[in-house]
Amino acid sequence: MKMPNAVLRRIREYERQETRAEFAEAIARKAAELGERLSPSERFVARLEDGETKWPQAAYRRVLSVLCGRPVTELGFERPGKRAAQSIGVPTADAANSQPGTHESLTGHVFSTPEFAEIEDVKRRELLRIMGFAAPVALAGKHSRVGEALQAAMPGAVSGLEGADLDTAADALSGLVEHYSHIVSVAPSAAVYDDLLSVRVFANSLLRQGGGSGRHADLVVTAGWLSALLAVSATDMGEHAAALVWCADTERRGRDGGHPELLGWASLTRALIAYYHGQAHRSVALACHGQTVTVLGSAAHAKLAAQEMRARALMGDAVGMGRAKRHAAMAVEKLGPGPAASGAFSIPRAEEPPYTATSLLLVKKYRDSAETTRRIIGSVYRPWLGSPGSEPTKYARTLLILALAEAGLGRVEEASSAGITALECSRPVWPTMVLAGKLDQALVESSPKAAPAAEYHTRYLEASERSAKPLAISGPVGTQHE
Repeated sequence: MKMPNAVLRRIREYERQETRAEFAEAIARKAAELGERLSPSERFVARLEDGETKWPQAAYRRVLSVLCGRPVTELGFERPGKRAAQSIGVPTADAANSQPGTHESLTGHVFSTPEFAEIEDVKRRELLRIMGFAAPVALAGKHSRVGEALQAAMPGAVSGLEGADLDTAADALSGLVEHYSHIVSVAPSAAVYDDLLSVRVFANSLLRQGGGSGRHADLVVTAGWLSALLAVSATDMGEHAAALVWCADTERRGRDGGHPELLGWASLTRALIAYYHGQAHRSVALACHGQTVTVLGSAAHAKLAAQEMRARALMGDAVGMGRAKRHAAMAVEKLGPGPAASGAFSIPRAEEPPYTATSLLLVKKYRDSAETTRRIIGSVYRPWLGSPGSEPTKYARTLLILALAEAGLGRVEEASSAGITALECSRPVWPTMVLAGKLDQALVESSPKAAPAAEYHTRYLEASERSAKPLAISGPVGTQHE
């Protein structure tokens, strides 16, 4: 069965904005530059995109890699004996042999790469819970109030959940998705994660006994949303191995329930983890993959396009960043009235696509970045200004972007002030502390004796102690931003 190469087609249509004939001509020109004698045709491009040619000849692979600005394994091709573009998060035969720093096994087993070495932190007990074998309410000897409430409030339940009204249960769980979407974005914590885990395991119990119900498909999708929230929550706590497990479950539920939006949000979480670990190429590949499985006009697609933009900026690919920004702007314009303006699955409506200020910062356009960030703070985050503790965690990261831009402009006092304000927001999470560490390094290196830099350094150390776990800062200064 042939599988269309949606990745390559998207690169041609959205990034390069070329017809198949024009793309064939571009391949021929690049081949000539590289000393290759190739004569691609429009029909050849069609065979690549339609999946008839799953793995082109070596010369074409080299040319396409250079032309598209990424490894051939990130172009959606399927190497003989392996699944490429659609195997993100699935073990491959040679995943264990992948080398650090390469992207040859980019779409292989997510736990095989060194940045996810926290796999040992995923205890067997938690994995059993994920698979649905743990008790629906009790977790590690502790009882969850929300889990107890769900079980007690189910009409018709005789013993445990047997005979429970699945319509009522599905509605209750759907309401909790909206509730926790807000909580996770504002006040993530281990306690919130545990509550979510209780709800998710409760959903598993319903799924096991409700296979014949008309609401089964709804329950599958709701379970997927809960897993997506657990992935976000685990990421914020720095528990990336657990986050990747939840991403895989989100994708499975999305496929089973015919809900591609879930696959997109899982890809975004994977891309964010890679991005904050400084793995720009991997983040770009994951963001591109997510766009191929989501619908243009959905919030997930727009956020993935924006993530691709800033990951390309992290790579230093200004041209690719510009292309991705244009696509992100178009994706935002296509959004209907449905996408939420706040919460874990939200997208802000502003003049520029999400992450524009970050992208400008990464290409060292500090003044433009600072001005863009101020506009975002004045529009997107206006409702939270003056309400300490109620701001979404993204607000702190936005302030840190402003601080880093100010530091780039040599304004140490302004950078320190914005950074301290960010640290005084709601409890710092892992991505926020990555940025906070970058600002600390930038201020110490540029103005080690300045009083504002010293004050920020003190506040940063205090915030680090308040964090859930020690937070490693990876990559060179100024390479990772929200």
